[in-house]
Amino acid sequence: MNIPVWIKAVRPTHWLKNGLIFMPLVFAQRWNHPLDWVRVILAFVAFCAVASAGYLVNDVQDREKDRLHPTKKNRPIASGVITSRQAYSVALFFVFVALGLGWVLSPTVAGALLGYAVLMYAYSCGLKRVPIIDLLVIALGFVIRIFVGGAAISVVLSGWLIGCTFIVALLLGLGKRIVELQRMQGTETRKTLGFY
Repeated sequence: MNIPVWIKAVRPTHWLKNGLIFMPLVFAQRWNHPLDWVRVILAFVAFCAVASAGYLVNDVQDREKDRLHPTKKNRPIASGVITSRQAYSVALFFVFVALGLGWVLSPTVAGALLGYAVLMYAYSCGLKRVPIIDLLVIALGFVIRIFVGGAAISVVLSGWLIGCTFIVALLLGLGKRIVELQRMQGTETRKTLGFY
């Protein structure tokens, strides 16, 4: 197994987004509770696992179009270094790891992680090709992150935190689509880019 290739495939740089899981800990002013830190860190690790599973499935679904993209063509799955079967197997393993860690924290956390996994699978298999819906799904994914962080330490999220997270995620998603469209200059690999 080529470890550097797999590290690239699971996109650890994208795990920074999972830092939102720590927001309920901060806003609830629970940073002086060591056990809460342990629980949130476990939730963070679980979410990194389920997110990486989503990236692998997405790359398998996009492999043909990614080969036409100037930079995405170098991704391990698009370039053929990792096979689709290998990617699906590792993705499934990551989902089981995530659900196991989530269940240790609480059934609610495990349920949220499973919900995220199903949502990302639906996104990869078709929802990302539906304008507006693709952005809503991505934004919902960010809300699930803070929900998992709150559920891990039994903190109820405020409507303001949920609403602000959702709106900021929508704006970031839209900005990303616009930047990608500008970079592709008429040769976009996603049909939804033309809509934006």
